Amino acid sequence: MVSTKGDVYSYGIILLEMLTGKKITDPMFHGSFTLQNFVSNALSERVYDIIDLFILHELNRYDPARAKDCLKMLLDIGVRCAQEFPQFRPDIRDVLSVLETINNIFKVTKLCFLFLSF
Repeated sequence: MVSTKGDVYSYGIILLEMLTGKKITDPMFHGSFTLQNFVSNALSERVYDIIDLFILHELNRYDPARAKDCLKMLLDIGVRCAQEFPQFRPDIRDVLSVLETINNIFKVTKLCFLFLSF
């Protein structure tokens, strides 16, 4: 049976790599400590600690509070897409729906637009 769950996983990993500037193969990720864990652990309180420095620099040019909320939502969908087991990953239609919602909420936040427009 053909499934899009592998594509969803790949999208999640690419999104997390873009936002954090870390590769899934980074030496800091070993054993059970993964890129997904790294992001999940920081999602609630330390978003700015894990975001790529270029993106942080760009945040200073826009509304930081709105950008932070957008980044949290993007990181969350990235983590959900990159779940280890396919049955726990969202359906591609659900991912697109979340991305459309993020786009509608943050229309004026150019930083988020960069991540929603590829």
